[in-house]
Amino acid sequence: MDQGDEPLAREVFNEIRALTRRARVARIELPALPNPGSQVWHILLMESQWPMLEKFTISAIPNYETGILEHIPLSASLTTLYLKDFWLEWSAVDPIVPSLRTVTLAPSHIRKITPRHLVTAVEKMPNVEELELVAVELSTRHADPVTLLCPNLHKLRVRLKLPLGSERILTFRVPSLLEAKFKLMDWGRPGVALHLLRTSLNAPALCRLSLATFTHIDEEWLRALKEFRCLEELRLKVLGKVDGQVTKEFLEGFTVAGPSGWTCPRLVCLRLKYSYSYYDWVPPALLKLVRARNAAAAGNAGVARLQQVTLRWVQFDAAERVDAFEASLRELLS
Repeated sequence: MDQGDEPLAREVFNEIRALTRRARVARIELPALPNPGSQVWHILLMESQWPMLEKFTISAIPNYETGILEHIPLSASLTTLYLKDFWLEWSAVDPIVPSLRTVTLAPSHIRKITPRHLVTAVEKMPNVEELELVAVELSTRHADPVTLLCPNLHKLRVRLKLPLGSERILTFRVPSLLEAKFKLMDWGRPGVALHLLRTSLNAPALCRLSLATFTHIDEEWLRALKEFRCLEELRLKVLGKVDGQVTKEFLEGFTVAGPSGWTCPRLVCLRLKYSYSYYDWVPPALLKLVRARNAAAAGNAGVARLQQVTLRWVQFDAAERVDAFEASLRELLS
């Protein structure tokens, strides 16, 4: 399309321009950052060319150059944006895009994104309901802590890597949040997950939580999870090595009601996955947990009956032990 005045180039140019004027869904793969003076830029990335656009996907051709896209107006009709490999210069988006409801930002291999960039992005989408931040490696050097305000957000998914010393750099204010999924590259930094649990996940109303972490899940987690009174589904994936005593105390915290009642009393689905350090006592401890909570549920003790429970362990591969455990689990849940 950049061949200037050749007849074929003009014909293709006009055909694509006609398509953009009535397109509701568009997907674009770019080999590199487009030249602002090129036909690619003019046709594909200018707001006036997409008056009816509702869903927009921009990504890079595999193994090609990525970077920060500048000066891209977004259509006022846009409801869904999927931006992969590139980052958008959100400060250049004017005005805000109130129609945006579902947004995925996946800027892989871009290491210039700061916490302030995230703040600017969410400010431009005040009505977003589903937000996914994938493969974000924040640059936090000389950065101050920030708060992302998303008043209408219902679903949040984050895969995040934070440098050392930045455990509390990011906080979410999400008063409408119902579902959260976090995968944290937090080697040796337990404060990251705990900070999010305590400050960022709308504990009084959250229904579903999935969290993958490299740090120990201990009594501090139990205290934080006590606030999640409406949680119905909990998925925990421990990516690093675990301490046996810490793991035991964590499971016991769900098995017995404390002075303030049961941990996560509405919980009906519990899924645990561990990657290292298998302990023989964990499957029996989990069965004990299920028995205790379901017996309490039958006695109207203010706790829901567990309906779905799974345990996965990379080293838990002996077929006879797996079969026996899962048979006992099915019997308890039936």
